[in-house]
Amino acid sequence: MSVIASIILFAIIADFLMNRIADFLNLKMLRNDLPEEFRGVYDPDSYRRSQEYLRVNTRFGWITSGFNLLLILVFWFGKGFSLLDQWVRSLHTGPIISGLIYIGTLVLVKTVLTLPFSMYETFVIEERFGFNKTDARTFAVDFFKGLGLAILLGGPLLAGVLWFFETAGPHAWRLCWMTVTLYMLG
Repeated sequence: MSVIASIILFAIIADFLMNRIADFLNLKMLRNDLPEEFRGVYDPDSYRRSQEYLRVNTRFGWITSGFNLLLILVFWFGKGFSLLDQWVRSLHTGPIISGLIYIGTLVLVKTVLTLPFSMYETFVIEERFGFNKTDARTFAVDFFKGLGLAILLGGPLLAGVLWFFETAGPHAWRLCWMTVTLYMLG
């Protein structure tokens, strides 16, 4: 494994672990009793329900993020990225279209594989706490609208980024890094 691949893998796992630790610490600080400052302003039962909703959502988030990490690791070590790259290159569509197909395929596969988690969150967790006003038809329409918007808005933006990297040469990443840094400072 190359140094860059090792750094990326370390960053993915470190990010996962840090977020789970932060979630754990946040859950540990939750209280069921209404803080004194909110008495008379906020309903104690609503507060208790909001705390329980946060607990359930956070724990479900552990499952979904664990699945996402497992998905990345299986795809990574199963040479999925390489196999997808070989397939896309075999289409001989040029670098920008190839990049769109490659990233689009990754996003589409991940979206489909994580769809059951979205459905569970909407139809089980949200329903349990009385937040779900969505039926299956509305969920499906919203899902396909989201995909359509991702293609209509994200496709041209991604094509622009790929074009920039294709035309700016081997130091394009430095220009991007400087731009982002200046943007963050300004």
